Amino acid sequence: MITKSTLVPRVTQVCLQCQTEFTYSVFPSQKKPRKFCSRQCANQAQIGKQSPFRGKQLHNEKSKAKLRLAAIRHVEQTRGRCSPNIGLFERELLDAQEKIDNCKILRQYPLRSLGYFVDGYDPVSNTVYEVYEAWHKKTEAKDAERQKAIQAFLNCDFKILSST
Repeated sequence: MITKSTLVPRVTQVCLQCQTEFTYSVFPSQKKPRKFCSRQCANQAQIGKQSPFRGKQLHNEKSKAKLRLAAIRHVEQTRGRCSPNIGLFERELLDAQEKIDNCKILRQYPLRSLGYFVDGYDPVSNTVYEVYEAWHKKTEAKDAERQKAIQAFLNCDFKILSST
């Protein structure tokens, strides 16, 4: 008796991960031969492989600024205006800093040519105020680059207010 299983050829192969021999059916729709005996071995083989872009800088500072500006323009065209996220303690910390420095801090001040919004800016004393909350611990290197760019652009003082 001829069954479906007798018509489909079977192939024996050695798994690239665990080196065990396995057999599988080759169907006409299958384009490539199998390399692994199971999904688990295929996943294990992927562990340790890295993206070819890992550790490489994909964009220079000029192209990053262009990307930020393009994103802001897109949001303004589709939604009417761009309003950045405000941190949980940002308002309270900037209000307290206004009383300490006896000044008026402009909130979410846009630096259009850099593509950044700073949490607060006092044009009289030329001081930028940034509120760093808990998640800023994960982005220290990026925040340092951003701070350098802002200070170079405005030639200003930079005060970091911490909420933690």
